[in-house]
Amino acid sequence: MPNMSLKKVPMPEQDPNVRNHNFQEVSLGYTKEMAMEEATRCLNCKNKPCVGGCPVNIRIPEFIAKVAEGDFQAAYDIISDTNALPSVSGRVCPQESQCEARCVRAIKGEPVAIGRLERFVAEAHPLGVKVVEDRYDPQEFYDAARGLENEPERGARCTACYRLRMRRAAEYAAANGFDWFTTTLSISPHKDAARINQIGQELAAAFGVPHLPSDFKKKNGYLRSLQLSDQYGLYRQDYCGCVFSARPRGQEEG
Repeated sequence: MPNMSLKKVPMPEQDPNVRNHNFQEVSLGYTKEMAMEEATRCLNCKNKPCVGGCPVNIRIPEFIAKVAEGDFQAAYDIISDTNALPSVSGRVCPQESQCEARCVRAIKGEPVAIGRLERFVAEAHPLGVKVVEDRYDPQEFYDAARGLENEPERGARCTACYRLRMRRAAEYAAANGFDWFTTTLSISPHKDAARINQIGQELAAAFGVPHLPSDFKKKNGYLRSLQLSDQYGLYRQDYCGCVFSARPRGQEEG
């Protein structure tokens, strides 16, 4: 039976007091459970008016039906038949005046959240990997970086940041029975792989989970990361992510 709720499943967002200290997206995206619940609002209409409202004619009811079943790879395959950049279009397409404007559910209540579901599918499908969103507390970073604000890139502030991020990964790996832990930090030509791996070995000893040493920038790894980002419509930035590296590049905090 369709879910006859008149309202979309709400999209989680960063708290204002958190997002005013970072450069990440305000909208966090649906969880698996949220996406499947929202997908059940689709009536799978016989005439499929939503498809007529889509400029690239995505088979919307079909991919949403797969989301409802939890078959996210099949949902992605359906979308990618006509749309190569679902991660981008799921965010920036004006669905409210296109596919969602044609949704029968909008006659009484809110339309099915087609854009949100498209974004979810794009983020959920690769390799069947489960994405875990850990807690985010910017104050932890500010505390770790205190006194190091003016350090150059690759300096002591970066070392403190590496250790903070990797410690959380090691903690999670230990708590959840993982065989290994590692980090993608070494993909960047601006990051010191030797230092990263040394921290990894220290944390492995502390938490009892082996660290997988890496230097992902080797063998054109960085170039490959650019190609994959373009393929999947991923957001990239020209600074590492912290406010101290952003300011020299003219970026504003907030």
